Amino acid sequence: FELDYNTPWYSISQDVRSFAKEYCEGLQQMLKDVRKTHAAHATKYNFNYIRIPRPSRSKHAQKEKANQSSANSGVKRKTADEGSAAKKKKKKPSEATKLIERIISVEGVPGDRVYDTCPELRTKIRTFLERKGMTKSMICVALGGINHNSLNRFLSAAGQNQSGNATYRAGYIFLEKLRILEGKPKSIERLQNEEQMPSGYDFSKSKGGRPEMYFYSPKIAAMMESFSYY
Repeated sequence: FELDYNTPWYSISQDVRSFAKEYCEGLQQMLKDVRKTHAAHATKYNFNYIRIPRPSRSKHAQKEKANQSSANSGVKRKTADEGSAAKKKKKKPSEATKLIERIISVEGVPGDRVYDTCPELRTKIRTFLERKGMTKSMICVALGGINHNSLNRFLSAAGQNQSGNATYRAGYIFLEKLRILEGKPKSIERLQNEEQMPSGYDFSKSKGGRPEMYFYSPKIAAMMESFSYY
């Protein structure tokens, strides 16, 4: 292609202008058409959905499914029952528990008198607690369900203090049954207390919270008898 300098430039420019105008108009129309399909300018359509029902199962298949579900539930129930039964199995009672049961079953101990002093009974309770497997909680239950604090107050007291405590009488009866169960003889102090105080030590609780204190002296008793104070 040779450039002809005699060719007028306006004719080429006119062709370019007409070409650009023609195709630019087409491009603008295409952009307008695309705009109609996007965002807020897009055309809205309404669709009506129709639910297509599933094909019905045969009665035989439904019956098999029901039987399978009932069988599975029966297996689960049986497994759950076996697990609960295993949990409910009681542990074998310990030797300490068996001993307490044998002690409680002993009869023939009067419950209206106490021949041991509070210090003597505290010593016996502490000795009993030293046995294998024995605890304070077990003793509280064995003594008729006394309060844990009552037992601690009785053990921490001195002399005849806390003689109105429920532990004093219940503990004496329990340990007296233990003595009979093991076939041990009465101590010398016990025999003296029975001789000097036939009615035993006072364990009643006064209004002030403590029982009254009683002391026995053979000399004073003989003196009072000589003066006919009785």
